[in-house]
Amino acid sequence: MFKILFLAIYIFLLFFPAGTLNADEMEVLTNRNLAVYFDSPVRSAAKEVAEMYPKIKVELESTFGWDLPLNPSVILINNSRRFEMMAESPLTVAYAVPTRNLVVIDLTKMRVNPFSLENTLKHEICHLLLHYHIKGHNLPRWLDEGVCQWVSHGIPISL
Repeated sequence: MFKILFLAIYIFLLFFPAGTLNADEMEVLTNRNLAVYFDSPVRSAAKEVAEMYPKIKVELESTFGWDLPLNPSVILINNSRRFEMMAESPLTVAYAVPTRNLVVIDLTKMRVNPFSLENTLKHEICHLLLHYHIKGHNLPRWLDEGVCQWVSHGIPISL
């Protein structure tokens, strides 16, 4: 767990050393709710994230009865190999780093059934909400993951 958290923070700092973007020249789309970092070719996905976030925030606040006063950062990665190195797993499609109010999404997997950008973002923002309200080690991983799967309608399976 600490290894993944350390790696996520390290990668985050690589993207944003001293408040600037790295040499890959990621762009940023900001509003009063969040900041979305992305590569130029996926500008439309960044806009989609910015547009869907307020709805997701309201849905989560309504479901739990908790406020979500965070302004998260979302990093959209459009290179599966780069994302796999960050996540240390080819099976991960996205992850949240609650201590940094950060969500990282592999956009290449959002184009493949059964994943959707909206459900994935909702799932990861749910992690941020839960960890904001439940501090320390009081949230078992199985419960954290289960609640986020439930609220984001899990992964739809077609037979």
